[in-house]
Amino acid sequence: MVVQRRPGGRSARVREQVHSAVIELILSRDWDQLSIPKVAENSGVHQATLYRRWGTVSAILSDAVSERLRERSPLPDTGNLQGDLTRWAEGMAADLASSEGRVFLRAALAVGLPLAESADDERPSYLLERSEGVRLILGNATKRGEFAPSQVDIFELVIAPIYAYSLFNRPIPRSRIDALVDRALNSKTS
Repeated sequence: MVVQRRPGGRSARVREQVHSAVIELILSRDWDQLSIPKVAENSGVHQATLYRRWGTVSAILSDAVSERLRERSPLPDTGNLQGDLTRWAEGMAADLASSEGRVFLRAALAVGLPLAESADDERPSYLLERSEGVRLILGNATKRGEFAPSQVDIFELVIAPIYAYSLFNRPIPRSRIDALVDRALNSKTS
């Protein structure tokens, strides 16, 4: 389900209340209580509104994760691909090194990752937004005449290792981030 957004007013307040409630629930690790009725109770937003706007807890979580990524891990534009990827990877690593960041990672995983052959409209919104952002970064690099690895290379060579470190509660060393970005930029598998 695609969430329709309006820039402000009541819709923005409702979204903020719902996100705050779901974030509070996941940070308190009350996963078993994560339900539309519980989110409604904690947010003060009627269940009917939650069902109409999001439909499922997974859609609410996906929307909250998307918002967090936009706020905490914006996609940079430094003027070169190495700078963009390095800054983005550093931000991602810093966010995932925090206990709150690891909880959000688990929330993103709880939403469920689609199979590779899933249609775009079946993927969580945060994956679609990130995928589009990475496409933009790579497209900008290509326009500047830089070699741009594929999105798959970026995922496998930069993003996945950073998330793996986080899943094992280990901060990724800064030197590893540079090595991951260098490896992606030197891959010619695209």
